[in-house]
This record gives sequence, structure tokens and C-alpha cells, in this order.
Amino acid sequence: MIYNFNIYMNFEKFKQNKDYKNKNATYLKLDEYLWNENINSNMIESSFLNLHKPFVVRNFCKDTIAVKYWNKDNINHIFDNAKFPSEIYETDDDFYSGQKKDGEYKTTLSNFIGYVYSNLKPYIYIAEVDLNEIKCDHAKIVEHIYNYNINPNVQNSLISHNMFFGHNASSNCHIHVEDNYILNQIFGEKTIFLFDYHDNNNTWSSDWLLGSIVGDDVITQCNPFSYTPNFIKNDFFSMDHSNMTVYKVTLKPGDSLFIPPHWWHATQGHQLNLSITSIYKRSDLSYLFFKPLLILIFLLKVLKYELNYTISFKTFRYYLFLFSFFFLFFFFFYSFIF
Repeated sequence: MIYNFNIYMNFEKFKQNKDYKNKNATYLKLDEYLWNENINSNMIESSFLNLHKPFVVRNFCKDTIAVKYWNKDNINHIFDNAKFPSEIYETDDDFYSGQKKDGEYKTTLSNFIGYVYSNLKPYIYIAEVDLNEIKCDHAKIVEHIYNYNINPNVQNSLISHNMFFGHNASSNCHIHVEDNYILNQIFGEKTIFLFDYHDNNNTWSSDWLLGSIVGDDVITQCNPFSYTPNFIKNDFFSMDHSNMTVYKVTLKPGDSLFIPPHWWHATQGHQLNLSITSIYKRSDLSYLFFKPLLILIFLLKVLKYELNYTISFKTFRYYLFLFSFFFLFFFFFYSFIF
């Protein structure tokens, strides 16, 4: 098959023009380790269970079957020609920001690869797909992505694996709210921008309830009742990063990024790339202290999990409103008294 690269060459030029704004921005570096040279599984276990700052381990997952053997030519066969949900983006701006998807449809991985190399719009991105929900040989997939470098005590807290597969695709700035994540780069490269929950708050009020809800000095968080309460409203990639505290790292195949639940982050994939994000249950909730909006979103997620399958969405939103009203009322009351 002969692919027409015109549309993605045009998008790459569009992206270069957009990225020029932050050409001279100074980014901070995360702590980096090289697997089996200055970090081992016991050290990762001690840091990971109560993770408070992201770190990178180069070559951490390079010995997995996935990193060794997966590629664009065999990935469809590996997943048994299964169909994956893909996000649809109609415009260059939407695709660049990863902020406004315009729909969703299902596609096989071979059709996806053929499409992203065509001269057609809209753009598509396979993002945050829980592999447990894909109709394929799950035992084979688990074997391929299993990482023997992970300590059994950490492995026992595994919840799920999510797949991200795209061509120059982005995810806008968001926060996970709960649990610890390991982003494993399988093939291609991906750049991640990160900052701590309060890194870009420049006034004392932003550290407390009011500033967190109405918007910080630099970023504006989404309404907790929206469909994306854990995303910022801003287009992160169009913001002036020179006025912000931002860490930046680019992952290559076999590299892993460890992400705590309270760090904002946005991603940009380069060319065709695939990553697997593994989610691990976290019992240490101390990161929620002094982050009232994060506490609210966390509690709403718990409530949604408990009620989502027994009530309608309209009724669910009504319960969310009541719950949040009383939460805020008691918080203000507590703050005023004490």
C-alpha cells in the first residue's frame, strides 16, 4: 500500500508554527535513572507506593515482549484484528491541543494505521483504551506487556492497562486524581509536560478552596460537574510556558515514566507511537491534603462508581450537585470556625 503523507506533513508544519511560541521556554528536568545501574526493583517499590513526584527510568520496560516485538506491521495480528474505539478531531487546532474531540468510532489497528497515513480528515487517535475491554487474547497481551522488573508487591496492586496509539496526537493537560500510573513507551517517542498541583499558583488563595475552584493564576481547572473534571480548560500547548513551572521529558521505546495522581501533565506523540499506561492502586491519600477541589473530584469519582450503574445520568448529576453543595458548605464552615 502506498500512503500519502501530505496531510500529516501539513499538520507537522502547522505544529511547528504553533510550537514556535515556546521555542525559548526553559523546562525543568525530572529525576532520571537507568535501570539496573542506579535503580532497582526494591528502590522503585519504596518510592512508588507513596509516590509524590514523577521520575523516569530509562530501559525499565525494554525487555518486555511488547517493546521487543510490537511494531506497525504486526500490531493488528497481535490484537487478533480487534476493533478499538478512536477519538475523532475535525480541525488542526483540535488535534494539536487534544482538547476537543468531535466524536468516536471503532476501527481495527491495520485500518487505523492506513488511515493516519492517508490524506484524509478528520484526524483520529486511539486514546486511553482499557485493554480488558478489547476482544482479543487477553492472556497473550498480558504476557507481552508483563514487566519482570516490577516488584511483586507493586505488581499485586495492578488495576488495568490502557493503550494510547496515535500519529502526532496530543492529550491536553489533565490530572489522574487517584492511583499511581506508569507510562511505558512501546514504540515511537512521546514527550510529556508535567507540573505539581500548585506549581503554577502564584497567590496564597490558590492554595486553598476559593482559588482552586474559580481558577488559578495561570491555569483554569474544569468544572467538577463537567464530563472532563480532571482536565484544565486552557489549551496547554498554546500557553506561554515561559511564565510557568513545567517539567519536560521525552520517552523512547523501553522507557517508563512514573506519575503520581496529583501532578498535571500533557502529552505529545511524535510520528507513529504506542504506549501502555499501567494503573496501580494507591492507598496513601495524603496527597489530597490542602487540595480541596481534588478532594471533591476524588469523592465524586467514588460516588459515580457506586451509583453509575443504578441511576440515570441526569439523576446522577443531581446527586453530584447536592453532594458538592454540602461538601463546600461544611468546608467553609470548618475554615471559618477553625
